[in-house]
Amino acid sequence: MDELLGWLGRLDETELSRLLHDRPDLLASPVPGTLAELAIRMSHPFSAQTALVGLPAPSVQVAEAVAALEVDASRAALAALVGRDAEDAELANALERLIAQGLVLEIDDRLVLAPGADIWECPLGLGPSVAELLGDRYATEIHKIADALGVGRRSRKADSAAAVVAWLSEADNVRRLVAEAPRPVARMLAELAEYGPTLQAPESVSGWAAQRGLVISQGQGWASELVMPREVAIALRGSQWTAAFDPRCPAPAGAPVAARSVAQASAAAALDALRRMGTVLSACASTPLALRRSGGVGVRELRRLAKTTGETPEQLVLWLQLADSGGLLDEVEDSVRLSPAGEAWRRLAPADAFITLMHAWRTMPDAPGLRLLDGSVTALIWPSDGAVVAPLRLALLRVLATVEAGHRVDPADLTAPVRWRAPLVADAIEHADADLAAAVQVLWQEAETLGVVALGSPSDLVRVSEDPGRLAEVVHEMMPAAVATARFQADLTAVVTGPPSGELAALLDSVADRETTGTAVVWRFSAATVRAALDAGEQAATIVDELTAVSVDQVLPQPLRYLIDDVARQHGRVRVRTVACCLRSDDTALLAEIAATRALRRLGLTVLAPTVVASSVPREETLTALRAAGFAPVVDDDRVDAGAGRSPHRGGPGEPAQVIDLDTHRHPAASSGLEPGTGGRGGAGTDPARLAAELIAAGPDAAPRIGAELATVTDGAPQLSPAERHLLALAVRAGMPVLIEYVNGQGNASSRVIGELELDGNMLSAFCTLRQEERHFLLSRIRSVTPA
Repeated sequence: MDELLGWLGRLDETELSRLLHDRPDLLASPVPGTLAELAIRMSHPFSAQTALVGLPAPSVQVAEAVAALEVDASRAALAALVGRDAEDAELANALERLIAQGLVLEIDDRLVLAPGADIWECPLGLGPSVAELLGDRYATEIHKIADALGVGRRSRKADSAAAVVAWLSEADNVRRLVAEAPRPVARMLAELAEYGPTLQAPESVSGWAAQRGLVISQGQGWASELVMPREVAIALRGSQWTAAFDPRCPAPAGAPVAARSVAQASAAAALDALRRMGTVLSACASTPLALRRSGGVGVRELRRLAKTTGETPEQLVLWLQLADSGGLLDEVEDSVRLSPAGEAWRRLAPADAFITLMHAWRTMPDAPGLRLLDGSVTALIWPSDGAVVAPLRLALLRVLATVEAGHRVDPADLTAPVRWRAPLVADAIEHADADLAAAVQVLWQEAETLGVVALGSPSDLVRVSEDPGRLAEVVHEMMPAAVATARFQADLTAVVTGPPSGELAALLDSVADRETTGTAVVWRFSAATVRAALDAGEQAATIVDELTAVSVDQVLPQPLRYLIDDVARQHGRVRVRTVACCLRSDDTALLAEIAATRALRRLGLTVLAPTVVASSVPREETLTALRAAGFAPVVDDDRVDAGAGRSPHRGGPGEPAQVIDLDTHRHPAASSGLEPGTGGRGGAGTDPARLAAELIAAGPDAAPRIGAELATVTDGAPQLSPAERHLLALAVRAGMPVLIEYVNGQGNASSRVIGELELDGNMLSAFCTLRQEERHFLLSRIRSVTPA
């Protein structure tokens, strides 16, 4: 950690800004306030591994080679290991990228992986060095190996070990020795050198090799195992063997295609994507989607939605996941409905709405098509391994950006380039028994749906997808001008020729049904659609005024005016009110006083009759509020003892509202009541250049700002890494959510996101999203902490 902090302190403002730009997770809320905090965050395995995942093959291969070389890592040793000249420019570029991102440190001509960046258990399939393996062995063992190799034992253990290390470090010595080995032993050693350092063989085979240090025991007692030293494995792989280093990305074959046709097809697909997303969001706005008890939207609900949108259930999975990724949907209790951001999106201009979709797609941590391959037709379920999808999508976009404009490619030819762009992601996908080629094909299909790819060719959207400013320019250029007016006809239809503006589409969607789409969009009005608008709170006069304002000729046909007026006359003649519980008393003056009490405003009290007042909150909350305001109510319910004033029973949906009876006596300890508090903590990332300037101004010696919280967490959770303890302390200070791995008193492990954290000694109180309630966690039982 000190080495990393020292390296950060030597960076200038430009270098530090570049680091923060290349590793955006470092800007997550709460942003680091000092270089010490930045160093701790960088050393968290989550941060270091996130940075590694985004690197192409050359840098990942160099990082693994540095890990394999361990304490012997230097620029010269690295070049020799990968079979390159020490001055090789491609090798230098790959290494400098790692250094610039703080993943490899160069200290006194020695290369060291930064904390958290050593993700390989056996880098390059190699074990520890001879010196490291001999370090914890007894002197008698080392002396025996020295005798067997003929180097002679020394009086001191260290001297004997040094002689063994020197002898085994000479590849020719190792190869000559193995050539003398019994055939089964030689075969075993060859396999071990190629496939991994840990030996699983009977004593009859391993004994000869162990006596000569070709495999060395690691660990003590029952936990010990025989491991082949790194120098031995490299020698047995042959004098021509070098570690993989592939500095150039495989280029997919391309064929010419008309660039103008690609641009037209891309724009058409983008407009169609906007239309389809708008239709799905309109359906969610009118009828929220029911959630399954186990979470997500099931196939039955998707089939219902399919009937109103014209999409298939499989297609809806993509649109719903995309909407959720963009923050356009909210989960409210047991349903999914349009969020405020979703309402605002429907009113955006086409170009701005599409930019939102592009960002949501680029960062979406899921590829619904992959789950569909397994037969799972469920929406709004985020898979546990979804973290690899967004980097894979980014890798695909970067590969497509290298395709020459006006050329199309076969998606089957993209697997190798994508693997080169994101080798760790490719490994993770295949480790999960998934097919990388199938994953690339699914992402390609998503890109086609959005117009990112058209006619098999990357559109201009691909080349600007990582530059928000240029993306906005390209999208505004490709999108036709939005149409802000409609032609209303006597057959109760409205026709918009061209893409409707967001506000026009939202207005017409709110009071009519879309009948057709394409170059011209047609909406049809009916009594049901007008009634739905009135149900949503619109007034007939407002509807008429707003429709007239967007009419091409500023007038509405008489049939449409008559329809709106006729539906409005009948609307609201019968009214339905939701009542959670009722207050009843023969003392009408008392009820009038209660209804007018300011401290009870949050109950939403409504006088239904002189002796009955309705409350909009459940019975127990109403009772508590009344008592806090100085009244003395009792429960008026045949199922409970009225004198007790409380009951463990909670009414569920469909049960009658509870009734509270009020006596005429004031509570002796009258109070003004409690006003509900509002709160919310959190923050957002900041500009890398500005943060870099602030961190450098604070200086390298500025201490972390979370001393008290960090001390408590350190005392209570010594099992966590320093980075994890720091993250947890930051979460307590800033109120940000984190993901923890927790083991309860019965030894059962679980993963859960917690927020609103408070420390009380060795106990952590937090709101648990898994249980949807406040829970208490012993710091000593928390096994890991990562950003949520």
